[in-house]
Amino acid sequence: MNFMRDHGKELKVNANILVCSSKSLSFIVGFVETNLKMWNRFWQWYDSHITESLFLTAIIIYIQIPHMIWNADLYLELGIISHVHPVLDFFLYGVDLIEVIPMVNIGMLIYSRIRNGRKQQNT
Repeated sequence: MNFMRDHGKELKVNANILVCSSKSLSFIVGFVETNLKMWNRFWQWYDSHITESLFLTAIIIYIQIPHMIWNADLYLELGIISHVHPVLDFFLYGVDLIEVIPMVNIGMLIYSRIRNGRKQQNT
């Protein structure tokens, strides 16, 4: 009899765990569905604005040309462009830091193309 009573408590505890687990699971499923909708909306928006994204990437890459000349001048210590004015040096150095934007954009473009290719294969 003692065994049955202990076993009954164990089943009750397991049932409570299952109820909590199903509530947690439904919350997680709802959270994932909401985020998946937002994710899909973002990629639909991104796919419709690829031209603007490529234009921004092209501008940033073309800005790299004066930066490369400035960097060569700095390395060769000619002083033609480098060390002329601290603000100019600041901006030409700072151009190097915005290279991250095209790197991220290229990754997003690749993912977008793969995603669209898979979508076309499924239909």
